[in-house]
Amino acid sequence: TAMFAAIHSLIGTAGAAVILTYTCSFLRPCGAAALICEAEVLNRTRRLAMAQARLFAEGDDEPKATVGATYALRRDVGIDSAGEGAQEQGAGQ
Repeated sequence: TAMFAAIHSLIGTAGAAVILTYTCSFLRPCGAAALICEAEVLNRTRRLAMAQARLFAEGDDEPKATVGATYALRRDVGIDSAGEGAQEQGAGQ
């Protein structure tokens, strides 16, 4: 969910993204602490976006899990060079 939100922060609400690949590596036990997830978009092209997330236990700097994913950006949704999502073709006409 954090990676999906990071992708949509670039393509806007009119854009659509579908997961192509998803890899999760569990590194160590989390314990009973609250969990914090940090996500970032590593690379974005016109049709693909690659994102990474890291899961931490509150108060611990060592990641408990890492996740990487590649998303396909829908072709029928315009994405300009600044990453802003455009309205779907024909919508609202």
